[in-house]
Amino acid sequence: MSVTKFTSLEIFKKTLKEKESFMVFYYATWDSNSRRLLPIYSQCAVDNPEIEFYSVDVDPQHEIAEDQEVEKVPHFIIYKNGIIQTSYYGTSQKKLLNFVESLANTKK
Repeated sequence: MSVTKFTSLEIFKKTLKEKESFMVFYYATWDSNSRRLLPIYSQCAVDNPEIEFYSVDVDPQHEIAEDQEVEKVPHFIIYKNGIIQTSYYGTSQKKLLNFVESLANTKK
């Protein structure tokens, strides 16, 4: 699977209502840590097809970031049944992989 990019707050809110669980990577193109983690996140989507992966570029989609109170990037959030189940802000590749694994384990 690939990463789906949210392009509007309306689509984001619709996804919150319709999907049981999914993961979102909030990033900024100007942030070096976000740029470094983006290909790793994309590979996680390929390696874990049972998980739905989304992304939000916080500059053009600032409405989504503001709605979800995302103030720092890179920021990863797992949503379940329309609410935040858990989140992780940081730059560690190992922690990102563990974070994805925690969601993958709930899908098995």
